[in-house]
Amino acid sequence: MDWLIVESPFIWPKRVYIINMGLDIAYMVSGLIFRNNAKMNKSKNSINKGFSNSLISQVGYLLFYDAIFLIKLKKVLIKTKCKKDNSTL
Repeated sequence: MDWLIVESPFIWPKRVYIINMGLDIAYMVSGLIFRNNAKMNKSKNSINKGFSNSLISQVGYLLFYDAIFLIKLKKVLIKTKCKKDNSTL
């Protein structure tokens, strides 16, 4: 349970976004599996292909958004750490 200990107010959101990005990747893989199943099921090919394409594109946007937010959060973490180090000098 050491991972629940919060050393900084920015560590918890960082972990949440990393977990969220992992879920985004899992959703993207499920969209790819769904697309593969659409090729095998000829009766509902267009519906399944459309669902899988929309799932992949939406999750791709969310993954991109989470990555940008995580990068910005890391920059804030670095600035906060630098300010903390300079104040102890």
